Amino acid sequence: ARPRGRDAPRMRHSLLRYDGTAAVTDPDALRDAVIHGIGRGKPYGAGLLSLAPVRTT
Repeated sequence: ARPRGRDAPRMRHSLLRYDGTAAVTDPDALRDAVIHGIGRGKPYGAGLLSLAPVRTT
């Protein structure tokens, strides 16, 4: 049986949001990160990497 209440292990959730621009120096590594995700949160659906083109006016 799994412990419940005070005896249960603590759960930790982390989220990072970065807004900015980046220069791509390794297109193959970027492609892999976009397709497969990044970080330890991938099994929990938290490894997604979303990108958008820079808007020029």
